Amino acid sequence: AVGRAACDRPRGPAADAAGLPKGSLDALDDPATWSAAKARLTALFATRTQAAWCALLDGSDACVTPVLSGPQLAAHPHAVARGSLPVHDGIVQPAPAPRLSRTPGAIDGPPPAAGEGGVALAAAWGIEAQRLQALQAAGIVGGTVAAEEGA
Repeated sequence: AVGRAACDRPRGPAADAAGLPKGSLDALDDPATWSAAKARLTALFATRTQAAWCALLDGSDACVTPVLSGPQLAAHPHAVARGSLPVHDGIVQPAPAPRLSRTPGAIDGPPPAAGEGGVALAAAWGIEAQRLQALQAAGIVGGTVAAEEGA
């Protein structure tokens, strides 16, 4: 992911590091140029691997960070150091946030299986069964109200 500031400052760090010609992205404030700029940046980022871009821009003030898969994120040094994705019941889960000194939060069990518990949660949140059925009919929510209500 690349923040606009990384490329569109007069000579942003990502633009400098990538060797973009001075002024080549000056028109980013004009929506008419966005398609061309997107194509130019797509071609530019395709010239190196994600690891190569990270190595090039690491330590700069460029607003650039890799987009990681779940396993990559769980193993990332920053996430590991902060305990952001602990393993609980054999499943990597996000740690509760925010972490407050008097009510730090805790993971109290494994996540539900796909499609499990949604109706009960929706009811607890005040979503009426008729509204939930409409969401299910539209394909927005999975499961069935009758199946969980009878469980």
